[in-house]
Amino acid sequence: MLLVSSCAVKRPATTTKENVNTTNSTKNTDSLKKALKAAQLEEKLRAEFKDLLKSEAAGLPYPEMISKRYEKGEYHLVLVPKFLPDNQIQVLMDYLNHAGDHGLDNQQFSTADFKKQLEELRDFKSADTVKVHRRMAKLELSFINSLMRYSIALQYGIINPSKIYNHYAIPTSLPDSSFVTHIFEIRDLKFYLDSIQPKDKTYRALQKALIRLEQDTIPKPTPQRIKLSMYKESKKNQEKHSKTLKTAVKPALSKEALDSLREQTRLILVVNMERLRWKNKPAGQKSVLVNIADFSLDVMENGKSTLHMNVCVGQPGDKQTPQLGSMISLVQINPVWNIPQSIARNEISKYAADDRYYLANNNIKTFKKGKLVRDTEAIDWASANIGEYSFQQQPGSKNSLGKIKFLFKNASSVYLHDTPVRTVFKQKMRAISHGCVRVEKPLDLASALFGKDNRYNQIKNGMASGYPRAKFIGLPQQVPIRLFYYTAWLNDKGGVQFAKDIYGLDPIVYQAMKTAGNQSFEVVNSL
Repeated sequence: MLLVSSCAVKRPATTTKENVNTTNSTKNTDSLKKALKAAQLEEKLRAEFKDLLKSEAAGLPYPEMISKRYEKGEYHLVLVPKFLPDNQIQVLMDYLNHAGDHGLDNQQFSTADFKKQLEELRDFKSADTVKVHRRMAKLELSFINSLMRYSIALQYGIINPSKIYNHYAIPTSLPDSSFVTHIFEIRDLKFYLDSIQPKDKTYRALQKALIRLEQDTIPKPTPQRIKLSMYKESKKNQEKHSKTLKTAVKPALSKEALDSLREQTRLILVVNMERLRWKNKPAGQKSVLVNIADFSLDVMENGKSTLHMNVCVGQPGDKQTPQLGSMISLVQINPVWNIPQSIARNEISKYAADDRYYLANNNIKTFKKGKLVRDTEAIDWASANIGEYSFQQQPGSKNSLGKIKFLFKNASSVYLHDTPVRTVFKQKMRAISHGCVRVEKPLDLASALFGKDNRYNQIKNGMASGYPRAKFIGLPQQVPIRLFYYTAWLNDKGGVQFAKDIYGLDPIVYQAMKTAGNQSFEVVNSL
């Protein structure tokens, strides 16, 4: 028995199915615990960000749109994880630091807070995921706040012109919901920021002039309009004009006077750069642009002026020409002028009181409660109730609208028109009308609008007729028209040109820009 027992072979213990199941079950339980813990952590992080967003949303542009975007993404951070690892986030800081090149105060983009949050996250040392995420969340909101405000400023301007002007009716685009969405979809931050820098030639010229002004390398404008060819790129020209300033201007002006002129020039440049950022330019290959402050009209085709002329605009005060945008749809040759009640009361009745034949001599028909008055000479216009009368000047050589008027829909009843008084276009100060725009070359303008269409010949012959009859003629295709107000722009010689602020609108824009950091934003729903 002992011998048999000593020769027995030892075998490993048998692994039962129950033992395997027990081991796997333990592993699965551990994995589930880890997954559950990770899910709980993620839920905690998202809940914290949701609470932070709720408390900070009021200080963001378009808070509802931004909140909905994060809600749709289940309150995950978007921008910081995307742009922090490769330091793209620093690119935005660099652009914000150069906001002054656009005449903008970078604090309007909450730059100080953005810088603070970025530096605090970089300096933060902790292995606590919750605390790190909390820092990242604060940076996320600061990032979207600065990026969106900067994007709006460069693409749309920092103020809404319709909110600051009393006479503004130009269609002006505002950011829509797709704009907000696009911000979250940016992949290359530098490429995006480069793409939104204004490319307009006039804007770039004003920007370069502003930078050089800040560097004290150019002279300032006199009260009269001037052309500053020194804004060209040539370094030699810059040095030449800088020397001219020192020799010709410095002895004549005190430092206080120079500083005042510098500030005046800066205001003009900054304000007009803001105007150029507004999205109110007409679409299409051909358009008619009137610069009210310059008393000028240009027909633009493919970005170039094909016709330029002088114009007369409304007087300062309640007769000023409004800024507006519309479509020129038709003309009236040999127009009938339905004289506005204000002009009838303040001017026509007084002329008639001084000269009883004034109305007849100027081919003006008079109506009382809609009925034609034939014996106007018998009326005592000094004591008459002018509100009971209406006046209509018939076509002819004395008609104040000349031989043609150009019509476009607008609430101010403003239009372009000819005039029998040609000498006014030689005056330097041409803010002399009641609000409508008198054009120097009406037949040339008609030619530019109608082209070779047969209707142009009707216009030409009708205006030359010795027996003028009023007639409406529609354009073959409607043409956009804009009545703008710019006091600084790029002239055809490549220099910056200034004009007098005849309506005193520059300070209004400048003051609005200074307080724009607290503005509320409007979202236009995209179609």
